Amino acid sequence: MANTRHQIQVWTNNPTRKEALASGTIYPGMAVVRTSATADTVIASNVADVDIKPLLIGIEGELLGREISVPYTAGERVSMFVPYPGDEILALVAAGQNIAKGDYLTPDGNGYWKKVATTEAKVLQAREALDISATGAVADHILAEVC
Repeated sequence: MANTRHQIQVWTNNPTRKEALASGTIYPGMAVVRTSATADTVIASNVADVDIKPLLIGIEGELLGREISVPYTAGERVSMFVPYPGDEILALVAAGQNIAKGDYLTPDGNGYWKKVATTEAKVLQAREALDISATGAVADHILAEVC
C-alpha cells in the first residue's frame, strides 16, 4: 500500500468507537461486520453490493502504535468506528479498480471497497481519483465520503 496518510478517520461528526475481537485478518479502512459467534467478534465484510447497517470501519491500531498498513490478525482486538453521512474516511480499495473523483463505492464481499458498476448500493463517494488497475497493483486507500 503506497498511501502515506496515517489515519483512517479523516473527518467525522461521530466519535463513536467500537471494539471486538478479529476473527480473521482485517486491515484498517475495510468494511467490518459482526459475526454470530458467542464471543463478540468481527470479520472483514463478507457481503457485497449492499448498504451495510451498521456501517463499521476498521481503524488503525493506534493504541498498539500501528500504521494504517498493519492488519489485525485473528484474536486481536479491532478498533472500529461508526461513520455518519458526510464523514470522510480512508477506504481500502481492492486491487484492480480505477476510480475517478466522484465515483461511488460499495463493499466487494471481502472487506475491501470497489467502484459501483450499476445498481449496487452507493455507500461511499470518492473524494479523489485512484487507479490501481495495472497488473501487480495492490489494494490502496482512497479518501471517500460516507453517503
